[in-house]
Order: sequence, then structure tokens, then C-alpha cells
Amino acid sequence: MAKAKKSLTLESVQKRLSVRVAELRTSKGTTQVQLADSAGLEVQYLRKIEQGDRAPSLKTLVALASALGTSLAELFNFEDREIVNPRVEVQLLRLRSLLAEVSEDDVKLLNKMAERLAAGPVLAVRQRKKGK
Repeated sequence: MAKAKKSLTLESVQKRLSVRVAELRTSKGTTQVQLADSAGLEVQYLRKIEQGDRAPSLKTLVALASALGTSLAELFNFEDREIVNPRVEVQLLRLRSLLAEVSEDDVKLLNKMAERLAAGPVLAVRQRKKGK
């Protein structure tokens, strides 16, 4: 049986688009400052687009596609997955980009650290212990 497609909402498209812009930018090794400059945008505005806080106009989308060396269709070529928090997704992209430069042993160590963080609020526990 075929899986039913979720209906698109403006909010879901905006979230997916925000992550897609960040994905394309990081895959090209471009900073937000460089992309904003190439697209003729303010850096703060680009950050808000990538965080899902602003819905770019068609004019801005054309400028971003051009600056990224891609098409409008490619900007909207995002996975059919739910984006809960674009800010977290963008941070994960940054981490993925940084991890490409580290050794396999370091990646394993970071993975263990991430598992500990996911297991509970490690930082909050440490802060409470210091306060005793």
C-alpha cells in the first residue's frame, strides 16, 4: 500500500527551505557572510532565513540560487521529512561539516559524548553539584 503524502503548509515549506539553503551553502564550503555578500543580502537576514524565522521573497530566492550556483528547483529539492527546529538542523549541518575534518577515533569519541548528552541533562547536574 502506498504511503499517504503529508499536506504541505507554508510553515513546513519555510522550515525545509531554510535547512535546504544552509545545506547547499555548507556543501559548497561557503560561509553565511560570503553567501549574503554574493546574493546582495544582509548577513542577519540570511541567518533569519536559515533559522526559519523569515520567508524569503521570490527575488531573494533567485539571488540565493544564483549565488549558490544552482536553480530555484534545486532550492526546493528537499527531503520529504519533518523539520521540527531549523536552528537545530543548521547546527547539525555545521557539526557534520566540522566532523569531516577529524579522525575516525575523534568521531567515535564525539559520538559517545553525544550519547551521554542525549541520556540526560549532564550540564545541569554538574552545575547543581557545584552549588552544593
